[in-house]
Amino acid sequence: MELNPGAFIFNYRIGLKYQIVRTIGRGTFGITYLANVFDVLEEDSRSTKIVAIKELFIGGINGRDGNRVTVMGDCNLFEDCKTLFLKKSCMFNTYGHPNVVKLLDDFSANGTVYCVMEYIDGITLDERIAEKKGGLSEDEMMKYASQIGAGLSYLHSKGVLHLDVKPGNVMLRGDGSAVLIDFDLSVMSRHADKDEVTDKAIQQGTPGYSPLERPYYESPGRTMLSEAIDVYSFGACIFKMLTGMRPPEAVILLNDGFPEAVFDVLGVSPDIKAVIMKAMSPVRKDRFQSVDEMLAALREAHSKSVVKEGCDEGRRTYKRKVGERQYGTFRIEEVPVIESIDEPYYVRIILWSKARQGVSYELILTDGKFDDGYYSLARSWVNGEGVDEHKFEGGIPQDVKQKLRAGGFLSTTPWEMEESTTPRKQEWGFDVSIEIIDRKGTRLLRRVEFAHPCFHNLLLDAIESLVVETSLNKELQKAYEVLNKSQIKVFTLPHDTLEIEIFSRSPRIGSWFNDELNYNVLINARDGNEMKVARMIAEINALGIEVGPEIVERHDCSETPGYLKLIYRSASQGEGVAYLSAFNTDIQAGNIYNANLGELSMSLKNILHG
Repeated sequence: MELNPGAFIFNYRIGLKYQIVRTIGRGTFGITYLANVFDVLEEDSRSTKIVAIKELFIGGINGRDGNRVTVMGDCNLFEDCKTLFLKKSCMFNTYGHPNVVKLLDDFSANGTVYCVMEYIDGITLDERIAEKKGGLSEDEMMKYASQIGAGLSYLHSKGVLHLDVKPGNVMLRGDGSAVLIDFDLSVMSRHADKDEVTDKAIQQGTPGYSPLERPYYESPGRTMLSEAIDVYSFGACIFKMLTGMRPPEAVILLNDGFPEAVFDVLGVSPDIKAVIMKAMSPVRKDRFQSVDEMLAALREAHSKSVVKEGCDEGRRTYKRKVGERQYGTFRIEEVPVIESIDEPYYVRIILWSKARQGVSYELILTDGKFDDGYYSLARSWVNGEGVDEHKFEGGIPQDVKQKLRAGGFLSTTPWEMEESTTPRKQEWGFDVSIEIIDRKGTRLLRRVEFAHPCFHNLLLDAIESLVVETSLNKELQKAYEVLNKSQIKVFTLPHDTLEIEIFSRSPRIGSWFNDELNYNVLINARDGNEMKVARMIAEINALGIEVGPEIVERHDCSETPGYLKLIYRSASQGEGVAYLSAFNTDIQAGNIYNANLGELSMSLKNILHG
């Protein structure tokens, strides 16, 4: 229930009005818009600047009557929220740091309160990590970590804790500099009074970025509220930057230990790994006690890894999981790297979906010749049907060779015993393998028949890392190009549709979920709703929902998924379905492309209530 583009918000106190351009974000405590700034008294003046303006709007408490925000729940609670919102804005208006977003103004209007901030025309750090498909380099990580740490250190020097540090709350300017945003959960670390409005949200935090002591926020004197909370979240950000994966939750680290094998497979230096492990210690006293202390250790670790770049010194062992426990719980032992292949001559990589869902692929690399020439080969399938086969320049690329060596692929020592930790089903998971041969004919083959991204599968993770983080990635992207050009189309409801059913379920993130996204509606034209169905057909078709073959983007998945399904039944075409499922943005499935689950669900809900 956002404000419509073109709507005005007036701040008569300083004689300015803000015209909404579009919605750019929605969170637990509000909606953020892009807005042009005008003088209140000048009708046809040009915009003086463009800003981001945040409106206090809480799902389940607020509604809207035109531009005015209404209260559907506890009025006293909302008044407390407004007081706290303005208090925080006033607090941050007094601060200024290049790596902390600038707050420009705050005021009351339309039954709620607003905070005006500088507009940062860029992408989030999360989006930058997604672009890299598998994690940032150590150099790029250090660039952003130094800037995020500087911003955090500045806030801590003012007695402020951010309490929601994560890549989604870091914006990257056009020049590449990082800026901390979103202070919804921030508090004064030495503040004695309890802000009951934010107690629940502060206890929860964001899964993967919150330490174990968060639930003890309400303890007398807030003895558990310290800079070590932001240190933990900062360490989790660095984990995400280097791996591209969502960090494991603190309770998993406490019970199962830190997933060191992920870093070893990716070739992260032992010194940087040690810094991250200390920052993310489940036990608060074992962490760095300040961001400055952590930054100093991180810079020292990076300087050591730069010295060792180009040689294998210090990387002569890797981690192997062993044990018989179910569902990914295993113990880790360190195994010496015994290389029997110095120069791979032939490499064959296969990832095949056993349920024939999503993307499967085969890559054959060779430094020799096939019968009809010198080349390498890439094949791709979607849902079991071939979509691409093409040859590319022969030879095993140098970055692939380096990754094979750093990841322990060339060792004769077995990597793991995954069969004992992954459930087996006939059409479940992936059959993943890598075959390597040298000029002497020495052959190494590693294969896991039932690998799955939701469980601990080192081979699957390592092969995905090998493919997406090297020059091989551009060859796989050609399959997506073929697929997108030939098979993606706009979903349309036939004009003779007799029945429309929409089912929407919100993703559950920890104990939080957005109840606005939960609905199930069935409308039948034969029940006297012909005009309503006709209007819905026109409005849904106007959304331009893109659909294609069912596809699964596989990452580290967690939480309860959100789900959206749109079904129609028509006289001429029978039944058609468009659906989208997402696990807290970490894993996505369905036949709907290029869509945000929450935004699409809300659009359909608005059409239903239209």
